[in-house]
Order: sequence, then C-alpha cells, then structure tokens
Amino acid sequence: MLRLVRLSIRRRRVLLVGTLAVVGLVIAGTFGLGSRFGLALPNPGDLRPRADGEPSATAQYLKGQEVYDAHMVWDSYSERVLREAQQRGLSLDDTQRQLDRARQVGTKIEQIDYIGGYPIPNGSMHFYVVFRSDPSRREAVPVPYVFTLDGSGKIDAVE
Repeated sequence: MLRLVRLSIRRRRVLLVGTLAVVGLVIAGTFGLGSRFGLALPNPGDLRPRADGEPSATAQYLKGQEVYDAHMVWDSYSERVLREAQQRGLSLDDTQRQLDRARQVGTKIEQIDYIGGYPIPNGSMHFYVVFRSDPSRREAVPVPYVFTLDGSGKIDAVE
C-alpha cells in the first residue's frame, strides 16, 4: 500500500512539473519573452513559408506589415536607414502608430508573392507583389514592392 502511495505522489509531481513547463512555454510565447533571451520560439504568425532565395529581411519586413509589428519592420532595416530615420525625427513608436492606424481603418495584406532577386554591387534587389485590401474595395489590389538590400542583407531602400 505504501508503494502505491509513493508511486501516486511521484506521478502527480511529474504531472505537475510537466504542466507547469507547458504553461510557462505558452506564456513565454504569448508575450514574446523568449526572443528577449535569445530563444527562437515558434510564432503562429510565421506560417507563410519563405520562397527559395527570399531574403529574411524582406520576409520579416512584410510580416511586420502584415501583423502590424513595428519591431519586425525596424529590425529588417540597415543601420544607414535607421540612422537617417532617427535624424529626421522618426522613431519606432511613430512606425507603430502608423501600423496601428492601418489596422484601425481595416487595411490588410492578403497575399505576398516573392518574384525574385537580382545581385547588384554591394547588395541585391528583390521584387514582390503584395495584395492589399481595405474596406473601401471589393477585392485586394496588387502593389509592387522593390527592396534594395545592403551587403549584410538588410533593407537599404523600399520602393
């Protein structure tokens, strides 16, 4: 009888520890705590697979636009672009306010198609067609994007 009681207590401890670990991971993922400590926790918003040759900076920029996350957008920029933006008085908070306004009016990215890239001196150019919708239109409108990346793979210009 004593063995059964001990076994039951051990199972409950294991179950409790396992449950706490799962709850901790869910909370860390929900609040993005893992990225603050250098952990790459999966994000449900990252479901769009990257096309062959698609740079991570452009994919991150467009994902940031899609989920209204200014941190993702700013993290995709080159140091030169960030420095120039700050010299003009622009900040991460300004970008977040713009994205929040777009969300409030109902502007959405419906589809992102990577067309391809082309090497240039000191970097590369990458081409997309992004389908955007808003409440005033019946269907999404294709918008061309051209990204110029610097030698480190960060966005140097967006057209």
